[in-house]
Amino acid sequence: MTLRLPDGAAVAVAITVDFDGESLWLAKGREQDETTMSKGRYCGEVAAPRLLALFNRLGISTSWGMPVHTYRTWPELALRIARDHEVFCHGVCHESLAGLSLEAERDLLRRQVDAYEGMFGSRPKGYRAPGGPTTPHTLDLLDEFGFEWDSSLAGGDVHPYRPRRVLERHPERGTRYGARHDVLEFSTTVDQEDWFSFEFEFGGNPGMADPDLVLKRWQSMIDWAAREEPGGAVAITLHPQSIGRPHRFEMLERFLGAMQARSDIWIASMTQIAATWQGETE
Repeated sequence: MTLRLPDGAAVAVAITVDFDGESLWLAKGREQDETTMSKGRYCGEVAAPRLLALFNRLGISTSWGMPVHTYRTWPELALRIARDHEVFCHGVCHESLAGLSLEAERDLLRRQVDAYEGMFGSRPKGYRAPGGPTTPHTLDLLDEFGFEWDSSLAGGDVHPYRPRRVLERHPERGTRYGARHDVLEFSTTVDQEDWFSFEFEFGGNPGMADPDLVLKRWQSMIDWAAREEPGGAVAITLHPQSIGRPHRFEMLERFLGAMQARSDIWIASMTQIAATWQGETE
């Protein structure tokens, strides 16, 4: 067991929200397409408030990743979210990290931390890479800036872990690993989120899955974790502009209701769960 969960809990469930707003589409160069950009406005003006109201009604603690662009576009909403929930770093404007130099990525992270402190009055504890890929510098920089947890990689599933530094990666000699990073990793994959199952993009993502298929997938992951490897955590990632649509939102209400009804499930923020970390099992 790597987490010391509250008595009776077999698995922790973290509900995380990537509140991207318009930044997702700006990062894709879609600013001249008002139809697409309106999805970002829907995210901030309709879907995110809808999610916040649901979480507050249920009384659950959640974690919201916000690019700087999002909380500067909807500052009042961002502060309302921060009153009852955790906010973590998720880029300046949902930019991709791919190909960034160490200094460029350090500057990007510094701008996020400075903006976060100016907006919320404290240092951020968590991070999720905004555009998908990370770089060989990302974890070192998260350690440098004192982040407690990250949710960008896919090197685990049920149990959080501290990733090992890569000393060498060679096609013939293999890969050599070194000491572990300080930051605690909560794995995330497309199986654990809504976007790739639901969102249709021409020439890209087919989307349009039946919400009940996603519900079954999430419940199955949590059922297995509680039964086979208790003491772990499952992070679910939501995007307001996707999950906020009524037929998907209804599924989310059923999912959260089922989780709350179970005595072996602890729904908590990422930082609350990270605080129960006991160290590596090896």
